[in-house]
Amino acid sequence: MSRKVQIRVDLPQEEYEAVKLVAGSSASVPGYMRNALKEHIERWRRSLAGTSSSVEPTTRQR
Repeated sequence: MSRKVQIRVDLPQEEYEAVKLVAGSSASVPGYMRNALKEHIERWRRSLAGTSSSVEPTTRQR
C-alpha cells in the first residue's frame, strides 16, 4: 500500500528530497540512513537559525 502525500515547502532541493525520503518511505529506509538524514536536517535547521531567528521549518504557526 502506497500513500501519496503532497507537501509544499520552500526548501533547497536536496533538503526537500531528504524530507520527502524520510516522510514518504520511512518503512523502506534503513534506520541508519533515517538517523543520518535527521542529523543532517537538524544541522541544516541550526545553521538556518543562525542566519534568521524567525525561521523554524518544523512548526508553522498561523
